[in-house]
Amino acid sequence: MSKAAMCKTLGALFPETKGMPRAEVLYDLAKEASDGAIVEIGTHHGFGAIALASGSRDGAGVPIYTVDPSEPAFIWTGHTMYGQGDRAVLLRNLLEANVTDLVRIVGLDARQAWAAFKEDDISLLFWDIGISLKKPGMKEAIDEWITKIRVGGILALGETFGGHLGTDDYIADLVKMGTYRQKNNRYAIRIAERI
Repeated sequence: MSKAAMCKTLGALFPETKGMPRAEVLYDLAKEASDGAIVEIGTHHGFGAIALASGSRDGAGVPIYTVDPSEPAFIWTGHTMYGQGDRAVLLRNLLEANVTDLVRIVGLDARQAWAAFKEDDISLLFWDIGISLKKPGMKEAIDEWITKIRVGGILALGETFGGHLGTDDYIADLVKMGTYRQKNNRYAIRIAERI
């Protein structure tokens, strides 16, 4: 699926969104992945998974593992959101976008799913941050996951609120430690490459 076709599909499935530049970034990152696995943490209705699968299809066809327990979650707005009903919407959207051959749904929370991946398995990790990295356990969960990213692999952190959730500081700390190199941030996605 070309980038233009992906945008058209996402526009039909998610008419309320204005996130096509975000989808284009995910498409580009996934298209560059040459092997291993692409992992998305935080799926909801599949916007990111569809963008990643579209890019992967036009690249090396790397499988996408999208991790989300689809259980009620307390989110940044202070409301409970998400749940089992969202799983049905996700499945419908993946079928409509014709990406079920590349997308594997992992119905676990991020900490549980982490154990299924080996060190150096992941060529692209996209974590769609919806809560502050200051929340207990968040930074530690990401710290665990980045051990699975291979050298040359990409860490992409979705930052909806212009750095207020702590992603800029997190990437800066990785760069200071000498384990990652800052890449150009694109449309509210903080990007770093493991070195």
